[in-house]
Amino acid sequence: MQSYILWALLGMAGYSFMTLFVKIAERSGTASTYMVLAVSTTIVSIFAIAVVGMRGELKSLLFELERPALLWAFAGGIALTIAVSSLFHALSLGPANVVVPIYGMFIVGGALLGVLFLEEPMPWHKVVGLLAAVVGGGPDLALTSGRNGRRTPRLALYSAHLKQGGYRHDQSHLSDRRA
Repeated sequence: MQSYILWALLGMAGYSFMTLFVKIAERSGTASTYMVLAVSTTIVSIFAIAVVGMRGELKSLLFELERPALLWAFAGGIALTIAVSSLFHALSLGPANVVVPIYGMFIVGGALLGVLFLEEPMPWHKVVGLLAAVVGGGPDLALTSGRNGRRTPRLALYSAHLKQGGYRHDQSHLSDRRA
């Protein structure tokens, strides 16, 4: 088995447990979404900087940020910030079994962007796999029956459920905290 397959499997397992741990932290009602995000991403940052230091690349990281590769890394950091903070916020609002399949569609988006912009090949069996992912993850975005027999986007139904106090845990006490 290729090493990148093992790393991908480890990443999948890590993201799976991350979802569980984030939901548990947010359900406690004592930590806001962004408090959980701050702790989690600080751990990632410390680990990444330690790896860069152990590889002897810290000087390059600090003093050669104008290199095109590091500028792309900066753009990736902005995209990752949007992705992860959105995921954490979505997990605080809704059930993981709805949020994670929708969020997981980044796999399809990433694969398609690789084909379109990096000219990576896309064999037919991978196209079939991506279509299966869309079919499996897409139903939560699809229309579903709402009140009075009208067709309503499922996300609108979850939004209505949230307005009635579902899924979201009372975190009003967090706004009183001083920074």
